Amino acid sequence: MVDNAATPITVSDVAAHLSMSLRSLQAGFRQWRATTPNVFLRQARLQLVRDELLRSGAESNATTTALRYGFSHLGRFTGYYQAEFGESPERNATPRPREFECPHARLTKDRSCLPRTIAACAQSL
Repeated sequence: MVDNAATPITVSDVAAHLSMSLRSLQAGFRQWRATTPNVFLRQARLQLVRDELLRSGAESNATTTALRYGFSHLGRFTGYYQAEFGESPERNATPRPREFECPHARLTKDRSCLPRTIAACAQSL
């Protein structure tokens, strides 16, 4: 299921592919995964959306990405995403400022530097 989560498969498709009834698939998931096949597939798709948003940053749109991975109800998608990751999908689609790494930090073993600001560090060079 994880390998095909990006495709428009359904739980019924999975059951048919495995030559088993939908009910048997659901029972197996409850026993071995402590969840349902629908929730498992949704979580896999949410992770794919998150990975793409984090990888692409501002170049990626949360709405377009969600639709591409099969989330047609965007309000529910946002709720599922927030419940799963504790933040909104739009937050992952916006670029984050890069943290300043002092050149001195690369020279020290613990990667710390006494000058805490860019100005202080630049003056010490």
